[in-house]
Amino acid sequence: MRLFTTGATEVARLLEMCADDRATRTHSPHALLRGLIALTGPSPAGALGAGNVAVLDRADRLASPPGALDRARTRAVLSATIVALTGLPLAASVLMLAGRMLCLTALV
Repeated sequence: MRLFTTGATEVARLLEMCADDRATRTHSPHALLRGLIALTGPSPAGALGAGNVAVLDRADRLASPPGALDRARTRAVLSATIVALTGLPLAASVLMLAGRMLCLTALV
């Protein structure tokens, strides 16, 4: 149950960061940072509390966005992970077929 609670919190945090990234395509990061600071006050009951979700992390990302080298490194690690995760079942299948072929040749 703790995993679901943590997962819901992280998904909300990442969703807000994704919205921030989308908004920076139209507006400057400084304008978004000012808006985020304005939203951090207490929200009325029943209102959406987007300003209460990971405010410090979001403000840090807006104040100092990652550089090109950091983005390239992240993409390379992500690509290597995807290749490894898709290649692992393929390698296991090849090993299984090789084992079956060895068993069949041993029986003949």
